Amino acid sequence: MATTLSTNIDDKMAQKVRMVAERENRSVSNIVSSALMVFTGLPKDVRDTLLELQSRQDAEGIRRLSRVIMAAVSRLRLETAMERLADEQLFASLEHTTDEIDLLEEATRLTEATRQIKPRP
Repeated sequence: MATTLSTNIDDKMAQKVRMVAERENRSVSNIVSSALMVFTGLPKDVRDTLLELQSRQDAEGIRRLSRVIMAAVSRLRLETAMERLADEQLFASLEHTTDEIDLLEEATRLTEATRQIKPRP
């Protein structure tokens, strides 16, 4: 069951929300819902730190934190992709516990093999 919540925000924030919604081809309601879902799922210390950075308008702090978060997201995506590939057992020569270097070497080998098979236009 869906529930409607409301809040008051200033014009600047409303404009930011509309811009994000337009850029991502989503509704304003969907953006607000996603923001609430993510924000409330974070630990209180993280929420407090984010709010503090925002209230201080600490652009450098926000930028540094964003880089750390994106690095963690990238690492998680890589690990998830590696697990999926291992589960599919497409690479018989690789163990499930293969480290990243071995995976990169296998990827390079497969890329080179593909280049030799497909003539370039």
